[in-house]
Amino acid sequence: MNKKNYSIVVNGDIYINQLFYNSPPINQCGLSWQSNNIFNSFSIGGGAIMLGDLIKKATAKDVVVPYATENLEGVNNLVVSPVELKAYKARKNSNEEVYRVNKFYGFKAPKIDGENLIKLKDDIQKPNLVVLDDDNNGFNSSN
Repeated sequence: MNKKNYSIVVNGDIYINQLFYNSPPINQCGLSWQSNNIFNSFSIGGGAIMLGDLIKKATAKDVVVPYATENLEGVNNLVVSPVELKAYKARKNSNEEVYRVNKFYGFKAPKIDGENLIKLKDDIQKPNLVVLDDDNNGFNSSN
């Protein structure tokens, strides 16, 4: 087998990791909202999308994963996993901070019933390795 052309396909359950955290006020003398803690949030692909990204980074190979749009906020047919992040010291005796999971809030059901799969982008007919991420969130019961 030619390792240079080694192909990996990752598929399975997809969900959206909705991450949120608080940051300090941006202006104590400004508008009311600026003088209070600021609530921040962003979304990243979870499940098979995240697993595919991890495999890409670990192997430096091309990995085919389900295609996720840049704007995950507008996707209504996926399970959402809300997670609270919190700033922690990166190391003892250091002022550097990193964000880590503080609390997992379970799952939020999809807004739209039905198929919750995202199609593979640039699928490969005969990959060398297929990795499935199956959390029993719809992939194993899909056609």
